[in-house]
Formats: sequence, C-alpha cells, structure tokens
Amino acid sequence: MSPQQYLKEVDLSSLPPATIELKISDFENTDKKKSEKKKNKKEKTTIETTIDNINNEKKELHVIENNIDIEISLPYLKIIQTLTFENDIINKTLEGQLIFPLPEQAIITRYGLDVNSIIVDAIPVEKEKAKQIFENEVQNYSQSLVSTVEQVVGNVFKTRIYPLHYKQKRIIRLEYLLTMKSDSGDNNNFVMWLPQSFHKECEVNLFTHLMNKKMGKVVNNDYELNVLIKRKGLKDLEITKKENNNYLNSKLQNTSLIEGFVVTVTDNCNNNNNKDTQLQSASTVAVNGDYFHIRVYPKKPENIKKLETDHISIIWDSSLSRLQQRDADIDLLKKILLKLNPKRVSFITFSNDIQYEGKDMSANDLLNYIDTSLIYDGGSNINCLQKILNQQDGINYSIVFTDGFHNYGKPITFDTIYNYPMYIISNSSNNNANYLKYIATNSGGMFIDKNQYENEDVLIDLIGRPLHFFLVADYEEDDFEEIYPNVPTTVVGGVFDLYGKVKHNNEDKKIAISFRLGNELFEIQTISLPIMDNNNGNNQNEMKDDEQVLSINTSFQNGIIPLLWAQKKIEFMSVFPDYYQQELKQIGEEWCLVTPNTSLLVLETLEQYLKYKIVPPKTRSDIYNQYQQIKEKEKQTEEYKKLQKIEQVVSWWIDRKHWHSVISQQHEENFNFDYTLSSNYTLGNRGGRGGGRGGGRGGGRGRGGGRGGTRSRRTVTNQYLSTNENNSDGEIELGGAVEERTKSKKKKKSMSTEEDNCFPGSQIGTNADIVVKAWSPDVKYLKKIKNVEKEKKYEEYLKQRNRYQTSPSFYLDVSNYFLTELKEQKLGITILTNILELDLENTQLFRIVGYRLDQENYLEEAEMIFEKVKKLSPNEPQSFRDLALIKERLGKFEEAISLLNHVICGEWGTKFEQIEVTAVTELNHILFKSAKRENEEVNSELKTLILDERLIHKLDLDLRVSLGWDTDETDIDLHVIEPKPKGQECYYGNRNTPIGGHLSIDFRHGYGPEEYILRQAEKGIYKVGCRYFANHRQDLTGGTTVLCCFFTNYMRENEKKEMVTVRLAENKDNLSVCNIEIK
Repeated sequence: MSPQQYLKEVDLSSLPPATIELKISDFENTDKKKSEKKKNKKEKTTIETTIDNINNEKKELHVIENNIDIEISLPYLKIIQTLTFENDIINKTLEGQLIFPLPEQAIITRYGLDVNSIIVDAIPVEKEKAKQIFENEVQNYSQSLVSTVEQVVGNVFKTRIYPLHYKQKRIIRLEYLLTMKSDSGDNNNFVMWLPQSFHKECEVNLFTHLMNKKMGKVVNNDYELNVLIKRKGLKDLEITKKENNNYLNSKLQNTSLIEGFVVTVTDNCNNNNNKDTQLQSASTVAVNGDYFHIRVYPKKPENIKKLETDHISIIWDSSLSRLQQRDADIDLLKKILLKLNPKRVSFITFSNDIQYEGKDMSANDLLNYIDTSLIYDGGSNINCLQKILNQQDGINYSIVFTDGFHNYGKPITFDTIYNYPMYIISNSSNNNANYLKYIATNSGGMFIDKNQYENEDVLIDLIGRPLHFFLVADYEEDDFEEIYPNVPTTVVGGVFDLYGKVKHNNEDKKIAISFRLGNELFEIQTISLPIMDNNNGNNQNEMKDDEQVLSINTSFQNGIIPLLWAQKKIEFMSVFPDYYQQELKQIGEEWCLVTPNTSLLVLETLEQYLKYKIVPPKTRSDIYNQYQQIKEKEKQTEEYKKLQKIEQVVSWWIDRKHWHSVISQQHEENFNFDYTLSSNYTLGNRGGRGGGRGGGRGGGRGRGGGRGGTRSRRTVTNQYLSTNENNSDGEIELGGAVEERTKSKKKKKSMSTEEDNCFPGSQIGTNADIVVKAWSPDVKYLKKIKNVEKEKKYEEYLKQRNRYQTSPSFYLDVSNYFLTELKEQKLGITILTNILELDLENTQLFRIVGYRLDQENYLEEAEMIFEKVKKLSPNEPQSFRDLALIKERLGKFEEAISLLNHVICGEWGTKFEQIEVTAVTELNHILFKSAKRENEEVNSELKTLILDERLIHKLDLDLRVSLGWDTDETDIDLHVIEPKPKGQECYYGNRNTPIGGHLSIDFRHGYGPEEYILRQAEKGIYKVGCRYFANHRQDLTGGTTVLCCFFTNYMRENEKKEMVTVRLAENKDNLSVCNIEIK
C-alpha cells in the first residue's frame, strides 16, 4: 500500500526552521579598560533563531551531520536524533540555540551532550532553575559545558548550548517517543510525519528498524515499510524496505532541501478471516509492570445528521503572528463556506481584544470583507473566545481559526462556559494543541489540525458533525488508578488510546469505556485485563470467549508504556500549566521528562554541580560519589549562610536609616552633608569594588583598583542637562525617546490609585508639582504617520509596518503616539502588544510591554506579563521586584512582600549588588501604605511576614526618583539637577549633595534600579534626566526602554506618583525626563 494514501499533507512553509543561526553582536564597550580586559577573556556572541532584527546580521551555524535512528514497535515509534555541528563562522566563542517542532504528542525522554567524546545524559531540573544556571554560565564566560532542552510552547522545543569554540565540533543526542495512528481507523496501517528543516547542506543518515512486535505480540515479517522524503522544490523521494528485511537505511545528499519524513507501515498479515485479528481490531493492550495501554477502535458512526447551518459564526484569530497563515486560512474558509452554504454568518476577529464584529452577513459579504478589510494586528489573547461565546445567541455552531497561543490577558482557567459547539482549525505546525482540544471537545465541537489531513474534503466534512468522543472510563477504584485521558476527548482517525495503572489485588479487572455521539451515548466497550504475575508477566487466568481478549506482554519494550502514561498525564495538566505548576515539576523530575515546568540539563564538571546544588546523574559515578560526600559536609553551613545574608542586608539598611535621621537633624543647621557610616554600606561616592569610580566629580568615573586601573569617564555636569536658550519655558531638551504618562480611562479593580490617601497620620511634607516632559522620537515612520489626516493614521501605520514588522522599537514608538497624543487607548494597546508576537520567550520584550501597561494602569495584564518574566528569568532580582510592584498596586500585599523577601534573601552576585536596599525601601512602603486601622501606623498582619524587625522603618521622603530598565548588560545613569544656589547635580560621580540628596549605587550591567532620595527638599525646580552610558550587548530592540517613577511625599498620606517610559536608542543618548517643582 502506497504511503501517499496515508500522507498527512503538511504546510511546509509554516514549519519553523530547525536551525542554529548566528547573530553577530557588538560586545565591545566604550570603556577602554573593558576592551583591554577582553583580550584576556573569551569573547561571546549570542545565537538567535527566532526573530530577524533589521539592525543585526544573521548567519547560520553549520550542522555537518544529522543521524536519525527510527525504531518501530507498532504502534510505538522511538526516534533517536544525533546532530553534529561546528562553529566555522567566526573566531569567537558562541552560545547556541536550536528551536524545533516535534510531532503532536511526542515526548522527549532523553537528551545528551558530548563531554570528552562521551554522550552525557541530562538530568531533570525545574525550568526556571535550568534557565538561571545557563544564563549564569554564559554571563560569567564559563569554559565548562552547559546545555538545556525545554518546552517553549505547544509542540515547540528549544535546546541551548554553551560554549561553542571556533572550529570545535559539538554533538547532541535527542530521543523522543510517540504512537502512530492511521486515518483508516484500523489496526493495519500506521503513519507519522517527522519534521526536519536545515538551511545548509549536511550529511543525513536515516536508519529505520521495524521490530517484530506489535502491541506485545510477536508477528511475522509480512510488513510494508516506506519512508517518503519531502523535498522543497523537488519531487518527493520514496524508499521502501526490501522483502523479508525489517531494516531500511539511506544516506541523503542535498539535505538543505529536506522538509521532513513521512514514515508509513502497512501490516499485510492481518486479514478478516483471522478470529484473533478481529478481536485485536476491536481493542489491543500492552502492559509494562503496573502500567497498561489500551488501544480501542470504536464503532464508526454511520448516517450522522449534521448540525443545521441557519446561522454560524466564524471566529478569526487576527493576532500579528497569524499573518503568515492568512492565505492558507482564507483559501480553506472559502471551501468551507462553499460546502456548507450557510444562510447567515457572523464574523468576529480577535487578537489582544475583540477587534471586529460583523453580524448577519452573507457568505459573499464575509469574503468581500476578508479580501478588502481584514487586518492582523496585536498580541494573542485566547480568553477572547469566552467573551465572544457570551455575546452571541442563536448560533448553530462556530468555526474558529487559531493556533491557541496566549501571550496577553489573564491566565487561562477552567472557568470557560460554552454556549454552542466550536470547530477549531489550526493551519500551523506550531499550535497549543492540548488546550485547543480541551476547549473544543468541552464545547461539543472538535479540534482539527489541518496538517493531519491530506484531503481537505475529509476535513470539511467533519465541521458540523456531532462530536464522536470518549466520555469516561468506569472502573473499580480497587482495580485501577490514574487513568488518562480523564476528560472528554475527541476520537480522531477511528482510534482511541487509554493509559493507566493497575492495582494488583489478585482479581479480574474490567474497565468500561464509554463513547458519545453529540449528546447521546453511542457505545460502551468493556475491556478485561487478566491477572498478571508481577515477576514474570505471565497470564494467571484464562480469558473468557465472550470478552475481548487482549494480547499482553509485560516485557515488551520495557519502559515505553510508563513513559507514555506519564506523557498523557502531562498532556492533561499542560492545558493549565499555571494551575498544575508543582505537579508538572514533580512528574518531570520523577520521569526525567521535558514538561512546561521541567527542563533537561547537562553540566560538565563537579564544580558546576556543587555551585548550583544539582545532583549529578548516577551514570557519572565518580562525580556523583564525590558530590554526595561534599554535600554531606556542607549541610551544616547552609543555614549559617542564609543568616549571614540577612545580617548583611540589615547592616546596609541601618546605614540608610542613619542617613534618614541625620538629614533631618542637619538640614536646618547647614547644608554640608557629612557623617560617619556605621558599616560597609557604600552610601558615599563609590569607593568599594577596587577603588571605585574616581570618588568625587573631579575624578571622573574610574574603575580602578581591583578592576585593574582606571577607565576615564567624562564627568557630565550641568552642561549635560543644559537649558536651550531658544526655549521660552526654560525646559531641558535632549536626544532620546520618551513616552509620556497619560491618565487611563480604563477602570481597574485596584485597592489603591496613585493619589490615594493611603498613609495614616496628618498630611505633612512638601507641596509639589510633577511635570513629565512630552517628547516624540525623531524617526521617519512616526513623521509619516503624523503627516496624514487623523482618519488615515492607522492605515499609514499599517503601511509603515510592512518595513518595520520585526522591530520592537517601531511598535513602542507608534503605540506611544496613539496613546499619548491621539488618546486612542484601544488602538495604542493593540499596537503595543505586537511586541509580544515577535518572540515566544523574550524577557526584554515582555518587560517593554509590562512597563507600558503599568503606565497605562492595565494592571492585571501587566501582572501576567511580569509573572512570565519571573518564570523566564528567575536568576535576576529585577524579575521579582517588577512583579512585586505590580502586585502592590493591585492590593496583593502579601504576595508583593513574599517577592521582595526573595530579593532580599537571594544570592545575586556582585552584578546586582545592594538591590536589596531598594527592596527593603519598597517593602516598608507596603507596610505603611496598607495600615488598616485609624491609629495603626504599620499593618500588623503584614509585619509578621518581614524577615527581620530591624528592617522596618518609615523612610518618608519629600522626593524619590526610581529608574529601572529592560536590557541586561547595559549602563543607564540617573541625573538630578537640584535647584540653585545650594543644590548640585546628583549623579554617579557626585552621589551625595550638600542639601541631602543621595543617589544609590550605580548599576553598570543591567536593569537597575538607580534611586535618588531626598528627605527635606529645598524649594525650586528639580530637573531629572537619564543617560545611556554604555551597552555591553546588542538586543532586539536596538536600544533600551527605561521606566522612571517620580514620588513626592513618599510614604506619607499625601503621596503623589507619576510614571514615564523612556526609550534610549543608542549609546550616549541623553534625555530630559521630568521637572519636579517644590513650592
């Protein structure tokens, strides 16, 4: 039988390339000293595989060999893929990423990396921790190997490797399992699509082995094995096994053209005259120990009456990432409408929100609208489906075109109500299949993956059919446990698989499997499992003739069934990964599997395992034994280190409290700020870390001492924030890009607003006005948008987008214009959320959107964004701080305190030195802000959550300015010019001023925050600006987004706050941000 009969037609253009690409990045710093130091360090260059950046060149790393070993034990398929690649691009040390899709429901069971010419197996680690370990090794230019493999979303996975030295070869081995099915709905024909895509030619060795077992039963060699090789632009290549030979080998050339393999197996030994075959066609079982797999072939429904088509709705995912599927989706929709011929059609599009609603349209009106007016714009909010379902009445059913991804809005939950069936269609190889199946089946419809159907007529015929689905498995609790799937599941291709665990109680075991067709019970199959001898797998009882006899063999491919059972459990929990976070982590670690919450990690040395507290695999016996011995000795010191960290933070905080009290005492006497510190808190002009930055203003910004000499940095004083003589208002004018804070019209369920009377006690402090400076970036695309009439501005934006589609800065600038100047909030937010579509997991892009949503008071949406950032970058304290500040604004004080406690207790290294002091300041802000009783200064309930009572202090201030940014390895400087005659410019070279102004420690390698604090302010205008001093790496935005927060009367009843988002486009950009007038 030809494999063409079973080939699932795949939209090859939609497959993401499984390739490693090199993006040349400039790691040179303007700092001369850094340049000298790099001569003695390995340089690193980042490899990106997901987004084309118009500002950076991309090159592909060479995969020189691709070995694919396919083992078939029907219906099981195990693929072992070994990739060898070489850094032959540039004489630098590289970090590599490989992003690749796997077939639906595939499970990664093993991953390895060559260490000293031996493939070392990975170990399961919590996803966040694995990411933290990898990033830390890269940031510290480690010369020891580190590699991870993780699930990105849906069926998309990513592996990362570091370091890759010039002319060095590196080998990875990936193993995954899946089950084969057939469209024909029988037990004779099996098919599977295996995607492969590489941009450069490499040697591919394909080895396929058909084992003589089928669901545990030994069979003869009467099989037909075919592999169809899909080649881009060329005729498909078909290879077939030779007679009486279960091996199929092939060495392939011109592999840059290969898109993937279609493996088909036909069992010619089955025939309808064999009684055992008839029973086997009804249901078949394989058992490994306590785990079993039942494959059921349900009765095929006949003469099914389809649902009426008086009024159907078409729901269309119009998020930006769906743009590449536009033509294929529209072509399929036209065929569907032609076949169904509905009387009335409603058409709704959604992206980050519902974008268009057309009611009571004809099919021709709908197609005309799609051809002329359909727009793809915005992020992906799958929760819009719930809104749409609640708004529509009188619908027979709905056809939904989406990939199911969700990057904006509230987290996905169980609480979805379905008013009518949804037939959800995905045209993309990358999709959130588990979730789409769940919501489609629960609505009474079904999920249809177009890639699984060669004949579109078969696909279209499924639409409107009453759903044929598995309803429930009934059994005695004493017989079985943890049966999966455990929710309604669509029967696809006439085959249904059930997995579970057996309880051995020496009794016959039966399980009744029920199927429904629409709203009616359709069929019940009762399956009997014989008692098995746990030691040798022998059947201990006889089968009855009137029951469905199953072939059972506990030794068959030992270990496969338990792994597939674990995958089914993961598949169910992955529908709601946030809800099942701990369970997913536990099962991933227990079974050594990749899950949404578990990654696989490879480390090279004992020192790495000790540093990150990761237990080595037992297969590395020498390292494992040494690790156990050392950790036993270290147990006693762990608690001491934690206490030591708290004492260090308390010491820093005591000095800030001392500053607070001394300023109050000295302010009326004189303005020469001077006192002695009680600890090593670097409150004065930085002298620690090897000689500091040159002391005062005259010394410039040296990096001497322990850092090896000094790096001259020009001291920028008032000339930096100079006043433009031509500006009648005397306001500062500098280069850069600012987003002005606007008052959001959107109402949020927040316990506080920015001007709430949230502190107890009398209103004290100063009278102040905060004037955020409006600014618009000087870029061509924005000028063109501004130059057209208001009614055509959105149209011009779409026109400009054709050129800047992958530039985050473009969306940030344009969304700011729509939000601040045009006051078009819905359009502005839609444009902003396009940034989330540019990469599946990029913390910088998420932070950009999160900061701007925070500014617009979209607090719940910002909370979801920063929750993702925390998961993606748990090695950075800023991830926890950003989320804590959002939760504080939402009134989730306990959660906010817990996150700030983590910042205080965490081990962050010198890169984030003394960020704990900022966290303690903001923690006290929550304590005093949330006081509930009239005479209560501090919230007594929350006070118990503080790690140490010595950290509690009301740090009330006349003025506080906080500056944080989104880009790692970047140096942004805060400058505040105080009013004359007593004030000075407060900045990194003059961190303490005579009137009591203080600037926190200078963060030179990413995120900040930098703070300016002043307890008692002099009257006059305080001019706030920032400077992009140095960039140690180049990221997707081509710049850095900065969030500035301005407070007057901080921690007082009459506190006021303003926010502004600033984009600094390049090194040395200067920007005036805000004027604060103290009256």
